[in-house]
Amino acid sequence: MKESPRNVRFEELDGLLKRLGFAVAQPRRGGSHHTYRRADGLKITVARPHGGKKTVNVNTVEQVLEELDL
Repeated sequence: MKESPRNVRFEELDGLLKRLGFAVAQPRRGGSHHTYRRADGLKITVARPHGGKKTVNVNTVEQVLEELDL
């Protein structure tokens, strides 16, 4: 992910966050944003790709990796 942040699928980022102890917060109805929370209070929001795109926005991936110190 760090070497190629442009090619990260939502499912990959979702799996990483869950392995790192994050849980999906109460989902909003009809929205494309998913909010993850960890027991220590850290909150990360990720927009699911839409419009035929398969990968998460590169800026979102970079911000998540920075927030997690990865």
